Amino acid sequence: GRVLIAGGHSYKNNYIFSFSGPKILKSTEIYDPKTNTFTQSANLKIARVKPHMILLKNGDIFVHNGYALPAENCYRKTTEIFKVNKRR
Repeated sequence: GRVLIAGGHSYKNNYIFSFSGPKILKSTEIYDPKTNTFTQSANLKIARVKPHMILLKNGDIFVHNGYALPAENCYRKTTEIFKVNKRR
């Protein structure tokens, strides 16, 4: 199978003590272990850090919760369906 990598955060110039704080990501990538490749996919609707994901029977992925700002523990209370076959 393939692995969905969704959301997360990054710091300007990869410097963790940046004054601007982290950038929360909407981006997704799909990792294929057979080919050892990552493919960029559609963005999430809402940027999230550490979202919970559940694979549904039809192959879509239920994405919920996560954090908006990890430094402030701002917990997301939203959900969305990520449609893998349509890349959204």
